Amino acid sequence: MRPRLRSAYLSIKRNMQLLWTFYDHPETGLPNTNNALEGVFSDIKSKTRVHRGISRNNRKKLLDEYIKRKY
Repeated sequence: MRPRLRSAYLSIKRNMQLLWTFYDHPETGLPNTNNALEGVFSDIKSKTRVHRGISRNNRKKLLDEYIKRKY
């Protein structure tokens, strides 16, 4: 009847054992949120948005260089 609700329920049910990995295994150092990762992605998006006409090959080079310098 409600496909999106059913899909969300099944997704949670299917991935339940993985949802609390950061809590069950604190030695891994996993963060409990993905905020830092979202920040990296938004920064990369803004960098690539500036160069709209860039070819796919050059975009890959740009991203590779950005990642090397930043991390």
